Amino acid sequence: MRVVHSRRFDVVIHGATGFTGQHAAGELNRAASKDLRWAISGRNADRLREMSAELGCEYIVADSLSDSQLNELTMQTQVMLSCAGPFAAFGEKLVAACVKNKCHYADLTGESHWAIKMAARYGAAATDNEVTLIPSSGFDSVPASLGAQHYLQRIAMDGRQIKSFGSYYSMRGGLNGGTLASGLQLAEDGLSVPDSARPGVFKVTALNKYASEFVMAPINERVVSLDTNVDYHEHLLTPNKFSAYLVKWYFDLMGWMISHKFGRSVLRKLGPKPGEGPSEKVIAEGFVKQTFIEDDCDDPTKLVFTWPGDPGNTVTVRCLIHTGLALAAGEAQAVGFTTPAAGLGDKLLQRLLAAGACSYECTPDWMKIYNAGEFHYDSSVEAKSVTLITAWNPNSKEMPDTWNAEANVRLANELRELGYEFGDSYGCSPAGEEPYWREEGFAVYDLSIDQAYDLGAKWGQRAVVYNACSKQQMLFCHSRQVC
Repeated sequence: MRVVHSRRFDVVIHGATGFTGQHAAGELNRAASKDLRWAISGRNADRLREMSAELGCEYIVADSLSDSQLNELTMQTQVMLSCAGPFAAFGEKLVAACVKNKCHYADLTGESHWAIKMAARYGAAATDNEVTLIPSSGFDSVPASLGAQHYLQRIAMDGRQIKSFGSYYSMRGGLNGGTLASGLQLAEDGLSVPDSARPGVFKVTALNKYASEFVMAPINERVVSLDTNVDYHEHLLTPNKFSAYLVKWYFDLMGWMISHKFGRSVLRKLGPKPGEGPSEKVIAEGFVKQTFIEDDCDDPTKLVFTWPGDPGNTVTVRCLIHTGLALAAGEAQAVGFTTPAAGLGDKLLQRLLAAGACSYECTPDWMKIYNAGEFHYDSSVEAKSVTLITAWNPNSKEMPDTWNAEANVRLANELRELGYEFGDSYGCSPAGEEPYWREEGFAVYDLSIDQAYDLGAKWGQRAVVYNACSKQQMLFCHSRQVC
C-alpha cells in the first residue's frame, strides 16, 4: 500500500468534537507512539482549540460540507478517520477529497446504503489512486469481519468446508445520540434497513440458549458477505425463549417508532441528542461477547471473542483507531473500498489483541494443543530443514495402536521410494500434563515448505512441525497456514 511520508500528519480524526470523536481522540492519544504525527479536525474552532490543548496535538478547522477546507485537510495527512455522521448527510465530500488527494480512509458508519453508494461512485478512482477506504471500521463491522475470517481459518485447519455459520452476541452498553440520529435520518430519507439473514427466535442447541434478532445484523452480514461465500447470520443471545421474544418485541417497537413521524419525534425528544452518550460508568461497565459456531453440527468448533467496554464507544473507537494505525503503518492488503478483513485481516487482529482491545478462545484450539506439545528427533543431523510427520490418527480420528504402527510402516516405505533422508521422531504432551499423549513419527530432512505441506496433507495430518533457520513452525496442511 502506498504511504506518503512527506505529509504533515500520519493520522487525522475528523469530527473530533462530537461524543464519539472525543473518545476516539482520547484513544489515539493513549495508543499512539511518540513519533506518530496526528491531529484532530472539525468545524468548531473553539472546541478544537480546547481539545488540542488537553491532548497536546494540533488541530485543523474543516467543515464537512466545505470542498475547499476538506481538500486542504486531506492533502495534509496519510490517513483520515471520520467520526462525523450521519454519513449520508455529512460524509461524501470527505470521501471524495480522500480519493482525490490519495489519503487513506476509515469511518464508523453503519449506513450500508451510503457505503454502497460511495463504493460505486468513487471505487474506480480509489483503485487507480491506490487509496484504501474501509467504511464500517467500528463495532460495525470490525468484530464481525475479523471474527468471521478467523473462524473460517480455524475451520480450514481441519481441512473442512462449511455451508453456514452464525455469530451470537451478548453485550451491555448505552446509546449514542449520533447513532440514534443516523437511524432517524435513514427513516426520513425513506431508506429501510434490509432484513437479517435469519430473522426470528430460535434455540441454539450447541449453546443451550435462544437467539433473538440483532439490530446491527444486516449491516455486519453484508460486510462479511463481501469476504466469503459461506452463509453468515447474526443474533443476540438470550438465556431463554421468553427473554428472546422480549428482545424481539422491543426491536419491533423501535422499528415501528423509527418508521413513523410521531415515533421519530418521541425518540428525538426522549433519546440522547447528537454529541451526547452514556455515562462514563456505563461505558466502563460495558462489554461484548460474540460466539461463532457452524450450523447444523452436533459438536461445532466454537470461537468466542470478548471485547471489554461499551460496544458503541470503547469497542468502536478502539477498532477505528487501530484500523487507522495499521493504515498509517502501510499494512493494508487491498486498495479501493474494502472490508476490515480483506483490507487488513490478521494484521489488524494482532494489533487489537496486543492492545487488549479483545481476546479470544477457540474450542478445540488446535494451535494451542500442537504448540504445547514436545517434539523429539536427532538434531545433530545437518540439514536445511527438518519436517516432523506421522501417519498416526489421520484426520484427528483416533485409531488403534496396531493400525497406527502399520500406517507408519507405509509412510516410511513411501519416504524411501521418494529418496528422502529421514530418521525416527516422536511428539508428546509435556511431562505431567493430562491427558498424556504420544505419537511416533519421522524427521524428514531437507524438504521445502511446500513439500512438507503436501506430504502432511497426503497422509491426513492436520499439521506437521517444520524446523528451518533455527525456527520451529506449525504448518496446518489443509489450509496451508503457519502458526
